[in-house]
Amino acid sequence: MTTVQPQAEAQQAVHIVIVDDSTANLKLYAKLAAGVEPNVVVHSFNDPRKALEWLGGNAADLVITDYKMPSMHGAEFSRHIRQVSTCPDVPVVVVTAYADRDYRIEALEAGASDFLRNPVDYLEFQTRARNLLRLGRHQRLMRDHACTLERDLQESEKSRDRLLRDSEARLERAQEIAQVGSWESDIAAGEAVWSKQLYRMRGLPLDFRPTLANLATHFHPADIQLILDWSADLAAGRQRDPVEVRIRRPDGKERVNLIEGRPIVDPDGVIRHLVGTAQDVTERRQIERTLAQSQKMDALGQLTGGMAHDFNNMLGVIIGNLDLVKPLLRANAVAADLVAEARDGAVRCADLIRRLLAFARRQSLRPEQTDVNVLVSDVSRMLGRTLGEHIALTLELDAPLWPVKVDVSQLEAALVNLATNARDAMPKGGQISLATRNTTLDAFYTARHPDASAGDYVLIEVCDTGAGIPPEIITRIFDPFFTTKAPGKGTGLGLSMAFGFVKQSGGHLSVYSEPGLGTTFRLYLPRSDDGEVAAASAPSSDVIVGGDETILVVEDNTQLRRTAERQLTELGYKVREADSALPALAILSGGETVDLLFTDIVMPGTMDGLDLAYEAKRLRQGLRVLLTSGFPGGRAANQRMADSPFHLLGKPYSFIQLAQAVRMVLDKVDNGTELAPPGHGTNPMGIVVDG
Repeated sequence: MTTVQPQAEAQQAVHIVIVDDSTANLKLYAKLAAGVEPNVVVHSFNDPRKALEWLGGNAADLVITDYKMPSMHGAEFSRHIRQVSTCPDVPVVVVTAYADRDYRIEALEAGASDFLRNPVDYLEFQTRARNLLRLGRHQRLMRDHACTLERDLQESEKSRDRLLRDSEARLERAQEIAQVGSWESDIAAGEAVWSKQLYRMRGLPLDFRPTLANLATHFHPADIQLILDWSADLAAGRQRDPVEVRIRRPDGKERVNLIEGRPIVDPDGVIRHLVGTAQDVTERRQIERTLAQSQKMDALGQLTGGMAHDFNNMLGVIIGNLDLVKPLLRANAVAADLVAEARDGAVRCADLIRRLLAFARRQSLRPEQTDVNVLVSDVSRMLGRTLGEHIALTLELDAPLWPVKVDVSQLEAALVNLATNARDAMPKGGQISLATRNTTLDAFYTARHPDASAGDYVLIEVCDTGAGIPPEIITRIFDPFFTTKAPGKGTGLGLSMAFGFVKQSGGHLSVYSEPGLGTTFRLYLPRSDDGEVAAASAPSSDVIVGGDETILVVEDNTQLRRTAERQLTELGYKVREADSALPALAILSGGETVDLLFTDIVMPGTMDGLDLAYEAKRLRQGLRVLLTSGFPGGRAANQRMADSPFHLLGKPYSFIQLAQAVRMVLDKVDNGTELAPPGHGTNPMGIVVDG
């Protein structure tokens, strides 16, 4: 090989390869080629095979070759050049003395770019070479541009695929979080395509092929016709609201799906496909039902609480007057017995009202720091004697438990009510277990149970192995007076009392039941960090002691005010009366003596009895105050009473309890206690004294 470089090679040299078996021609062509452009580097070969070897590792801008050579003719040489990767589109000029057209066609078909007649014309040689170099540059630019475009297109395709995959992954994640799956159905084929999330929601494998024929695989049988009619309306072009259906998963779980859809109209106006979404709304519906139940219970509580207030006032009149009549009938045994029976009926009615107040969360509670394990153990000993030999009672008590602050007697009553209900559900015998443990309700739980608050609780579980509660009535079991027992076998207030007590204590009560397997009630009592609350003892003596002090009675109910005036007068006290706060303040602002203010809490006007008490103490610092109410007004009012320095006598009260409460306050007995409600313990009517 001979290389001719007439001048210093520039940064971008132009490489021209010359192949000819004639040394004279090589020299001539090299000289002519060197003058084509300033930066030409000429590579001369007398054997085309050596030229191909060189081209295998180097790039050329132009190849000039003789046609007739001993080892290989020009057409074959051109064909081999096109197979070399370094110069697939390099211009090739064939120099030949043959004028035959067939030779030229053969060379062109083999890959030659142009021809020169031998002997060559110098000017024509250089002009053809110069033009072919320009053509080669343009071809390379076009090739490079095409390669760049191809690379860009490939990268764009890869980027588009990547974006598509990322978008699909984001959509899949969003559907999973929102519990929403998507679907598309082919109306004619009766088949559908589901998203992965929809398969997960239905609990079906990805190879399951949804069709009209296998709807029963995942839809509740009672809802199949509903979804068929809904789909038919969409396919007919009729607008339909979303439809809610029940889904049966292979694992036996039943879910609720809200399905939305719309038809796809083809350009020819024909509806061939439906598209839509399916959202799992099971938890949402459960929360809505729970919230509706809570609102219903609150409304019932307001109603029963208001009724209890009025009933307590009427019972106060009845019981108070019966107590006044009783001493007058000592000589008439029959009349005395009638009065006693009437009074006993009124007491039982008062107990019913107390239960209504418990449900309405309006009862006065005596919360004290309590060890739940000790309380449950005590209750279990009592239940062991009352449940019967056919009921096995077991305890599962975790220790140590957090302390709670509850009304002990009310918690005991709630547990007894739950246990006796469990016993009644097992007439042929069974097992009741009482379990305790510490637990924490988190935001996830409270999101599904809006009536519960997040925090630490002590949990008491009452479980039985009875018949369970049918799903159609489980939402009503806490309603007052609701019972499935035979007439005369129950009041229907046991569970409502437990519900009201737990809610009023700041807790949460839930029930879980499986028909045929049993029921579990869970009482969540809030953890307490308060100090020990001293248990107070209530006066238990039935001795009636009166006095000669002056008492101001403030009561808007005329009959009850008159009854209280008669009872206090019977006890020897001097009595002044007022029907509301303003007349009472007018009396207190005067100069006459008043030793005790006895006022109802719930009164018309802008000032209630508690406000009146504070204003009265401001006017007369030494004045004693005794409050009374049959409707304390819920937890807020109870908290106001708990924070006040005054005593409270619960309605309806007996003559004995009124006498004891008045004497206690006048004699400065400040024991912060609540006497037993009517019909319980030694005090038949019940005093509340909150110090």
